[in-house]
Amino acid sequence: MSLEKTNDELANMSVEELAGYYNTVNEAKNAEITEAIESKSSKEEVAKLYNQYKKDTDAQMEKLNSVLVEQGLKIKKLKDGEAPSPASITTSRKTTRKSLEENLENLKGLKGALKDAKASEFTTSVSNPMTIKAAGDMSYAGGTATLGSVPLPFREAGVYDERRSTLGFLPYVETIGTDSNVISWVQKVNRENGADVVAETAGKPQSDFELSVTQAFILKYANYIKVSTEMLDDISFMQGEIDRELIGNTLEKVDQDCFTGTGANVIQGILIPANYTAYNAGQYAGTVAGANLVDVLITAMAQMSASFYRASRIFLNPSDVATLKLTKDSDNNYINRLMVTAEGLSLDGVPISESYHVTAGDFAVCDMSQIRMYVKEEIGLEFGLDGNDFTNNMRTILSEWRGILRVVDSAGIITGDIATAITALNA
Repeated sequence: MSLEKTNDELANMSVEELAGYYNTVNEAKNAEITEAIESKSSKEEVAKLYNQYKKDTDAQMEKLNSVLVEQGLKIKKLKDGEAPSPASITTSRKTTRKSLEENLENLKGLKGALKDAKASEFTTSVSNPMTIKAAGDMSYAGGTATLGSVPLPFREAGVYDERRSTLGFLPYVETIGTDSNVISWVQKVNRENGADVVAETAGKPQSDFELSVTQAFILKYANYIKVSTEMLDDISFMQGEIDRELIGNTLEKVDQDCFTGTGANVIQGILIPANYTAYNAGQYAGTVAGANLVDVLITAMAQMSASFYRASRIFLNPSDVATLKLTKDSDNNYINRLMVTAEGLSLDGVPISESYHVTAGDFAVCDMSQIRMYVKEEIGLEFGLDGNDFTNNMRTILSEWRGILRVVDSAGIITGDIATAITALNA
């Protein structure tokens, strides 16, 4: 049976019904992520499921908050004197007579035993064997009840998760599995192309090249959480939340280093000078009237094509993506070369991805065929005992990933400062 509900069905749900429905949906999605990990699905598939889960839970929180606001407004209207409808409020109350009848036997039990009652419960005298306290205004301020016990609190469904950035690189890079701890590759360097026209009986020109062997060691990214067996047993959702947290932490760090990692015992990212070619306006310098970000990206793709590579993805900070969407031509029309589809934004067919790991004001145009991810161990979870875990009823849950990023040719990545590039292009 499908869990999907229409907008009309969701609109007619109370906040309690919505919370229950979202819990059911999220449990199914959690099971889907767990199944993907256990079945050794690819990193891209796990990352896609995780990103979609974060997107869906953010939308759920917005919906629940909006429903709570609507209910709050309804409560205010009732408080201001609006007559409630029978369908919206149902009350249940007992008369004083009914309460006395139900407690008649208890009252009879007090006869002749006042002298044994605690002084704190009854005040006795010859003329008045039981004194009732004087009536007064009812409020929490004047009573001994605390908000933590009376009334019983209403617990919002689920667990609020802090907002975190989605994975902006991992879903788009080619992944190659490996069983080795060391990755090596051979590259041609110092090529000399002597090919030329040769006259009859003349000597032939010589060409040559050298071979360079480079290697990189597989890196390990990991984090763990210690949790008591009581917490795992008593809190039904704890295991799923820990699993998602550990997986999210690991993938988020790997994703970040794929952009900005220095290469010193971490991944060397695509935005490190050794891995990219700086933007150069070249023949377009000083030739573009009213240059903008679209012009920068188009000329960056042209610069890449001069090295026989073809742009396949553009990375921008979210603020610059917004700037791109707002860009207009001289007639105040939006740029028709920008396309918005279900898959996202694209420029001349080249998809654009957002990431906060790209500094605002910078850009990166990439030929993704020149970037490879070698993975020895896909993201996974392990449960075990560490140190005194056994005697302390603790369990250690570990998330681990092993791999390395390699940029084949820096000419396949063009990066630069947007403002500087615009200045260079302006006529």
